[in-house]
Amino acid sequence: FSSLRKMLHIGYATKGPAPKTINCVALKSVKNPKISEYALKYIFCFASASHNYFRMTKKILKDICKQQKLYWTPYLNDTLYLHYKGFDRLENLEEYTGLKCLWLECNGLTKIENLEALTELRCLYLQLNLINKIENLEPLQKLDSLNISNNYIKTIENLSCLKVLQTLQIAHNKLQTVEDIQHLQECPSISVLDLSHNNLSDPSVINILEAMPNLVS
Repeated sequence: FSSLRKMLHIGYATKGPAPKTINCVALKSVKNPKISEYALKYIFCFASASHNYFRMTKKILKDICKQQKLYWTPYLNDTLYLHYKGFDRLENLEEYTGLKCLWLECNGLTKIENLEALTELRCLYLQLNLINKIENLEPLQKLDSLNISNNYIKTIENLSCLKVLQTLQIAHNKLQTVEDIQHLQECPSISVLDLSHNNLSDPSVINILEAMPNLVS
């Protein structure tokens, strides 16, 4: 990791204690994708544990909107890019009621929470975080695409409430047994499913997939 640390440049804000972004562009030069994954998780966990710099405050959210040339009035935005920011918690999104697509890839998030106001959301990108449980998605009744790859999910659960969910990407997690994925039988709307790079070796997994009526082979 020592060489990787030299490649990662953490950009701190010039005014105030909070950084506006973490620059992970250097990771594009890392040829091994697993090194990229672990390096990102390492740097965000280290930063979150060592500092209180990564709160998703209302001010930081508006600053990001300004930087990205989005609307300053939160509810007017239908897309929000919060990836590669080093946030360790989801919060202060209640004013962004018009969001249809939310990018949260590559942060230090440990829990899915505080999304109750985002009832128009269609796409939610949570890959490359530190999440260990699928939860608190019930208000997102229009969600049709969820990416939660590269986390620490051990069980697929709490998705049957999402009646129009079509795409579920849950590769590179901690799924192991048929019991870990049997909840998929309660999610008939799913047509695109990525379970790759888990530890699912039981042949009975095929029975679960065959029971999903809309799954595209």
